[in-house]
Amino acid sequence: MFDYEAHGIGPERRAVFHSYAEQIAALDRDQPLSLIDLGRILTEVEQEADEAVVDAWAAACCHLTIEDCEQARLAHFALGPHYHRLQAMDASRDLLLRLLEGVDEDVDHGIDALETYGPIPALDLEILMGTTEPPADRTACHPLLRFDRAALEELIAIKTKSGVQIFLGKIARLNELTLRLEEAGFQGSEAVEIRRDLVATAQEAIVLFENLALLPHRRINNPDVLHASWPPVASAWSELDEALRKLEYPDNLNKDNTASVRAVLERLTSV
Repeated sequence: MFDYEAHGIGPERRAVFHSYAEQIAALDRDQPLSLIDLGRILTEVEQEADEAVVDAWAAACCHLTIEDCEQARLAHFALGPHYHRLQAMDASRDLLLRLLEGVDEDVDHGIDALETYGPIPALDLEILMGTTEPPADRTACHPLLRFDRAALEELIAIKTKSGVQIFLGKIARLNELTLRLEEAGFQGSEAVEIRRDLVATAQEAIVLFENLALLPHRRINNPDVLHASWPPVASAWSELDEALRKLEYPDNLNKDNTASVRAVLERLTSV
């Protein structure tokens, strides 16, 4: 049992501690991100008492060791800002612990690399975060750790694949927004908000497509730089250009042209 009175915690504050104990008990400790959740709860409890008191309370009421508490606090501090990103990549507990071996920006960069380039072998991730020295033979390493032409081509291929997924996500979002605009009747405050989202998302989709797939060309006044160019009018892809431009300037949208736009978008999103 925890002696609240001995730690200066009166009856009126005990209910708060009981509530936090219930939150901790409700955590599914088999879920990797529960480590971050535990750290968040402990940090909130520390608004009520200092760390030493919280550690004693956690040991008596939640069966947590000091090491458990320290690890959870670190996870909340270092990984908490990336919670949703880690959730989206279905991060394992082992991956979280490896990330915690890094410090400050090394952790951020490690998560950036994982999100951009997908699964990275554990040893390569440790090298990228500076927690392990690179081996003498780096031929089998992740392309982020190699500086040669083959690695460059691998990185471009990986980023292009992830970029296509992001682009298709934008197209699906545009399809959803145009449908919502139709349901809102094109008028009123809700329609205004939807149109605003359409403009921003369409512009993002245009930039992504220009970076991913458009024909590069040179300009006479800047021959050493490749510029994105929409394909010739006869190209089937000009339909996408027309559809995105309509969404980029949505003031003239009505049920007839949103239906035609969605027909174009659905050709990319339907399986």
